[in-house]
Amino acid sequence: FFTSGRLNVNEGVADMTVGGLDATNIIFKSQTDPEGNPLGVTPRILLVPTALETKARTLMTSEKLKGSTNEPEDNPWRGRFTVESSEYMHNSLYTGYSAAAWYMLADPMDMPVIEIVALNGRVEPVIETADADFNVLGVQMRGYSDVGVELQEYRGGVRADGGAS
Repeated sequence: FFTSGRLNVNEGVADMTVGGLDATNIIFKSQTDPEGNPLGVTPRILLVPTALETKARTLMTSEKLKGSTNEPEDNPWRGRFTVESSEYMHNSLYTGYSAAAWYMLADPMDMPVIEIVALNGRVEPVIETADADFNVLGVQMRGYSDVGVELQEYRGGVRADGGAS
């Protein structure tokens, strides 16, 4: 879904820094529709693994930057993105896990990357109970959920490899 062939991966300066945000933002905003026209969609969300959450939140809340003399003093990214973190992103039980990779995503109302649908709009599981047979003490229970998840539009996000896969 996120591949260099689709031009939605940052494999260069892709760490969680001002430069990494800038490079990833340029890739995001350079994407085009099938006819070659600019998408006109602005990224709104930074999805990061737990290891990058503090760094991402600091970049989104700090008024000033300090450190390298090559960077401006004012933080151009302050307040720009909503930071979301997931502990699943760095868990080695999942394919494609990484503690360094992160995503810049469009608002799902503008261009969803993933869509979740639920029968009759109900995402909570249905729990049903019934009395057990007379010769068994207890209650019988079952639960089910009518929910589906599907990848939607790959242009709605850019994966930044963070310098490691």
